[in-house]
Amino acid sequence: MKKTLLAAALLGIFVLILGSDFFSSRALMPDVLAEIREVTHLDVREGVVLVNGEVAESGITLKEGDSVEVQSGASANIVFFDNSISRLSSGTKITIIEIVEDDSDSNESRVRLKLDLGETWSKVTKLINSESTFSVETADVVATVRGSAFNVAVGESGDTMVMAVEHSLLLEKMKVADYQKDENVVVLEGQKISSYPRVRRAVASGVEVQPDEQSSVRFKVEKITREEKQTGWFSNNQRFDEVHELKIQKRIERAQEKMVGALPGSV
Repeated sequence: MKKTLLAAALLGIFVLILGSDFFSSRALMPDVLAEIREVTHLDVREGVVLVNGEVAESGITLKEGDSVEVQSGASANIVFFDNSISRLSSGTKITIIEIVEDDSDSNESRVRLKLDLGETWSKVTKLINSESTFSVETADVVATVRGSAFNVAVGESGDTMVMAVEHSLLLEKMKVADYQKDENVVVLEGQKISSYPRVRRAVASGVEVQPDEQSSVRFKVEKITREEKQTGWFSNNQRFDEVHELKIQKRIERAQEKMVGALPGSV
C-alpha cells in the first residue's frame, strides 16, 4: 500500500511540475524527452506527395535539404523531432533548410523551412528545449517563433501572408516600405501581416520612362477576420492542434508512469 501511495505521489508531483504548460522543456525529465522524441518524418494524409521529385509514402524520414511538394487535391504533415508539426495544404511547395536537434554551442534546437508556394500551418512545441526556434521563410519575410501556432501562405504572385494564431511571432528581414533597410516586426496574437503586390517604380531614362529593375514590397498589419477564422482550413487546424496536444500529453503521462514504475521499491 505504501509503495502504491509513493508511486501515486511521485506521479502527482510530475503533474504539478508540468502545470498547464506541458510544452515547456524545463518541466520534463531527460528520460521523458527521450521517450517522446520523434524522427522527423512525412505524414501523407491524402493524395500524392513528392519528396525531392519522387512519390513518397507516409512515414518516410525527412532531413535537411529535402523538398516536399503536395500535389493538387492532396494534403500532408511534417512531424518534427520535438513533436512540432507543419500541415501542408494542396499545392504547397516547401523545403527543409535546417534541422538542428541539439546545438551544443547555443544550447538550442532549430527548424527552418522555406515556403515557395501554398500554405502551411505550424504548431510548434518547446518540448526539447525552451530556447528552441522554428522559422518559416518566404521571398519576403522570415517568421520565427519559440512555441506557437501560426500560418504562412504564399500566393502565385509571390505575395506573403502570415497569421499569428497563438502567441506573438517575430518577422525578420522585412522591408516595411520602398527601399528601406530590413526591419524586424513583432506580430501580436490575432493579427496578420500581408504583403502588397510588388510594384516596379518607373525611372526616367532619356526621353523614355523605363521600369526600375528593383521592385518594392510593402506590408500591412490587420486583425485576423471572423470570416478567416470560420474557414475550413483555419477552424480544422485549430481542432487538429487540440487533438495533437492531447496526444502529446498522453505520451508524456505514459512516459512518466513508466519512470515511476522503474523507481526502486515502486509497483
